[in-house]
Amino acid sequence: MNESPETDVLVVGGGLAGLTAALHAARGGARTTVLDASGSPGGRARTEHRDGVAFNQGPHALYEGGAGMAILRDLGIDPPGGRPDTAGRAVRDGIEGSLPFGARSLATTTLLGPAARVGFARFHTGLGRLDARALDSVSVSDFLDDAIGRRRSDLRAMVDALMRLGLYANAPEWFSAGAAVDQLVSSASGVRYLHGGWGSMVAALEAAATSAGVALHGATKVERVDRHGSQWCAVDAAGVRWVARSVIVAGLAPEAVERLTGHEPGHLRALAGPPARAACLDLVLDAPPKVSFALDLDHDGYYSLHAPVADLAPAGTALVSLARYRRPDEETDADRDRHTLRTFARRMGVETTLSERYLHDMTVTHGIPLAERGGMTGRPTVDVLGADAPLIAGDWVGPTGLLADAAFASGRDAGRSAVQRVRSVRC
Repeated sequence: MNESPETDVLVVGGGLAGLTAALHAARGGARTTVLDASGSPGGRARTEHRDGVAFNQGPHALYEGGAGMAILRDLGIDPPGGRPDTAGRAVRDGIEGSLPFGARSLATTTLLGPAARVGFARFHTGLGRLDARALDSVSVSDFLDDAIGRRRSDLRAMVDALMRLGLYANAPEWFSAGAAVDQLVSSASGVRYLHGGWGSMVAALEAAATSAGVALHGATKVERVDRHGSQWCAVDAAGVRWVARSVIVAGLAPEAVERLTGHEPGHLRALAGPPARAACLDLVLDAPPKVSFALDLDHDGYYSLHAPVADLAPAGTALVSLARYRRPDEETDADRDRHTLRTFARRMGVETTLSERYLHDMTVTHGIPLAERGGMTGRPTVDVLGADAPLIAGDWVGPTGLLADAAFASGRDAGRSAVQRVRSVRC
C-alpha cells in the first residue's frame, strides 16, 4: 500500500464546506490537503457548461445577508452576479394573479381577499419582530396554525408558499419555525444569481486555497478513515494511505459520514433531520419571457428567470429555472414532476425552448433543522463525533445558517477546530 506525504489537516470532500474548511485551516498555519471523489471540486455547487449555457445543479441563489457572503468576503471573495426581480405571478386553485410581494401588487392581487391582504401584510412585516428563539422547538406547521389558522385558506396557501421559497424545503411538520423565521428575515436583504454559475465561486475558492498552500487532489475517493495513535489515516480506492494529524469530513450526507468513520449507523441522520429534495428543470429560451418570477401554489412549484439576470447563457437568449419542492415522505415520480414543471412554464408563457436539462431528484440540503431538536442549536456540531474522532462540516452541521450558508459556516468552524487539534498534538 502506497503512502502519501504526511499533512496536518486532511479534508475529505471538496465542496463548499470542504474548501472553506481547508482555507481556514491553511490560513491558521496548518499544512492542508483536500481529497475529492470527483474530477473537479465544488460538489453540488459545480456548474455544467453545455452549448454556451452554464447550468447549476438546480436553481441556486446566494443570500446577500447570509453567513456565506460574510465568510466569502472575509476570504477576499465577492462573487459577481445579478439580483432577480421577485415581482411576478402565482397560481392557486388554477387561478393566476400577481404575487403580493410589494405594496401595489398586494393591493391589487386577485389571489387574496381583502382580509387576507391585510393578514399577509401583517405577517410579512411582523417577522422581524418575532422572538425566533421562542419558536425553535415549534414546527412551521404549528406556528402557522397559531399565527394564521387553517380556515383562511387563501392567506395560508400564500404564506406556505413564502416559507417554501425561503427555506428551499417542503417540510412544515418537521422544520423549526425559529430557523424558518431567521431565514426569512435574512432573505429580506435579497439574493444574488452568480455570473458564470456557482462554479465561478468554486473556482475562486479553489484559487484562494491553492494560494494558501492547500494541496487539492481530485478523483480520489476515500473509503475509510481510521485512527492510529496520535495520527489519522484515510485510505482511498486506489489503496493510497493519507496520513494527517486531524481529519475533516465535509459535505457528505449523514449516512456517508457514518460509513466513512465507522460511527453508529442512523445516529447522525436522526440529529440532522430528513433531507430536502426537489425536481429541477432548466429551460433555455431564444428570448427572455414576459414573466420573470412565479410560484405554483397548487403543486409546490418555483419558476425564475436566471439569465440574463446573471451571465449564464449567450446574449439574446434566456435561462429559466423551475423546481418542485418535494416532501420528505413523498415518493419520487420523475415523469409526473417533469410534466408539472413544463406545464407551469407554459402557463407563464414559455412555449418554444432551445434546450432543457432535468434533474429529477436533487438533494437541496442533506438535513433540515428539526423543531423536535430545538432548531438550529439542535443540529450536529462540527465535533459531534467526539474529541477523538474526525470533525465534520456540511449544510446540515452547526448552529449557523441554512443551505450554503450552513456549509460555509460549519466549514469555517471545522477548519479552525482542526488547527487547534493539530496544535494540541504538536504540544
